[in-house]
Amino acid sequence: TGSNGAYNLQNIGEGMGCFTGGAAVEVGGELYWLGPDGLWKWASDGAVPMCLSKVESEETTGIQGTIDRINVDDADIIVSNYNPSSKRIRWWVPLDGEPTNRYVIRYDLQTRGFALQTDSDITAVATVPFNGVMATVSGDAYGNLFHLDLGYSDGAYGYEPVALATGYTASTKTI
Repeated sequence: TGSNGAYNLQNIGEGMGCFTGGAAVEVGGELYWLGPDGLWKWASDGAVPMCLSKVESEETTGIQGTIDRINVDDADIIVSNYNPSSKRIRWWVPLDGEPTNRYVIRYDLQTRGFALQTDSDITAVATVPFNGVMATVSGDAYGNLFHLDLGYSDGAYGYEPVALATGYTASTKTI
């Protein structure tokens, strides 16, 4: 913020937007975001933002074709998550005209590779401590909770509901 209490904006690049605040993730001082023009990475050290979704990037294999399929009319419902144990970032997105987040774009920070998976209509995601590691928990539009990142696998191909949410108590933050 400035001395008069106003905030200042710094343009870090042209031609790179973000679908919504739910499509941005901070990982170790670097910002990753998903927008209509691609998936981007920016380190706050003054470096130029890098597009990871284009094939010509040396950082990845590219997935711009999948990003082009995102339903921009419902992009405001996108949610994202980073799990430090698995070192994966996920974006739950609506594709091909779907009105819900039925698909997951996963970016693996270790392999720099992408995967596209199907899921339930996810509306919220969090990473929480679980048995000494960080586990990702997601919730869908139908009151189901899912526990991701269990065990070791090259990918997830389906999820089993672990509970049905029947109510939430705000004062104790419990379901």
